[in-house]
Amino acid sequence: MLFYVRTFGCQMNKADSEVAAGTLLAAGHLETTDPAEAELIVINTCAVREHAVDRLYGYVNSLKSPLKHNQSPLLAVGGCVAEQKRSALWKDLPQTDIIFGTSAFHLLPQAIDRAAKGETRIDLLQATELLPDHLHVRPEDPWRAWLPISRGCNNFCSYCVVPYTRGREASRALDIVLTDAKTLVARGAREITLLGQNVNSYGNDLGEPGLFAHLLSSLDDIPDLRRVRFLTSHPKDLSPATIAALAASANACEHVHLPLQAGSDRILTAMNRGYTLDKYLERVEALRAAIPGVALSTDLIVGFPGETEEEFNETLAAVERINYDSAYTFIYSPRPGTPAAELPDEVSWRTKETRLRQLIELQSTLSDRACQAYLGRVVEVFVIGPSRRGEVSWTGRTRTNKIVNFPAAGAWAGRFASVRITGAGTASLTGSLCGPIE
Repeated sequence: MLFYVRTFGCQMNKADSEVAAGTLLAAGHLETTDPAEAELIVINTCAVREHAVDRLYGYVNSLKSPLKHNQSPLLAVGGCVAEQKRSALWKDLPQTDIIFGTSAFHLLPQAIDRAAKGETRIDLLQATELLPDHLHVRPEDPWRAWLPISRGCNNFCSYCVVPYTRGREASRALDIVLTDAKTLVARGAREITLLGQNVNSYGNDLGEPGLFAHLLSSLDDIPDLRRVRFLTSHPKDLSPATIAALAASANACEHVHLPLQAGSDRILTAMNRGYTLDKYLERVEALRAAIPGVALSTDLIVGFPGETEEEFNETLAAVERINYDSAYTFIYSPRPGTPAAELPDEVSWRTKETRLRQLIELQSTLSDRACQAYLGRVVEVFVIGPSRRGEVSWTGRTRTNKIVNFPAAGAWAGRFASVRITGAGTASLTGSLCGPIE
């Protein structure tokens, strides 16, 4: 069966989709990049914000008519929205043939077999509690790889649906993670991104606090692995041991994504974030002291229920003080079933939009300043592929996660280049090739 996978949401969703594709390929099915050709369309969903749910519904409804093969494809909808809505999804999207949960991607071939025998409304939501180890994976990128080290979350931030859709935190054993890392590198990966809803608490549920720091150190022992990144890092669990491991590691990149969400202590408490602004600033100072030149990015929410103008200004002040390299900014989106959804929303939509614009304007200034600081420097760039600027131009990232575009003849994808930075914008850098880095 010719299949197509569509992914909405975070990096963990992308990793799950690679499992779905890899499992289907291993079962003898074939993948297409054109959904109009597909006999099976697999949609991996995101429930973190209402916008992502709306995009799912819009996409599914666009598939109503027969496609190129003159028949409607089998439709499998899974992931976080499936877990959140469960039986209601059959009513909302009646054209769906298979519904599967966040731990059932590997069971799709069996569901297809059941559908081929005439079974309808195949429900895999209760099929398994945790994805097994040693799954088939089809990497989207041959040189960069996602590596989930844990699933689920124990934090229960008041606005977040993840603990309800992905369950409680479950860490994978260290030896299995390291085996997977070696396998990915043997297949050609030079950069690995460790994934978890909270990577800093990796191992806590196994009774091994500090295991994440040990993992970072152990990854340095894998030959040909050049870069290690990780997402997402919760501030309250960013320990001195982890910071020390980052500073000592040859492979760990000098970039940390550390979601702040808000600069007001009252709002942080209402969000159940588990830290104050001062505690967050202590982590930032420790990172910058241990890792000179570390780049910091963050997540920020405006318009949380009851957020006052003064509290929003505290967020602006915190962002300016911390001086982030980049930020993902969002208007608060109430998620059904979360404590925050029950709070009176005292912030008007117009006010939320105004605050978001102010925050974006501030961060754009900071991002521009961060990029300007690279002018004249020679940096190591891991080349991802051709730039959108043309086939003779290439794009890649620095260790600090800055996008760099540079012109060069020949094939550079998957290689490391030495590039002198000659231009800087708000979101990317341009440069001239100095030579390869072996």
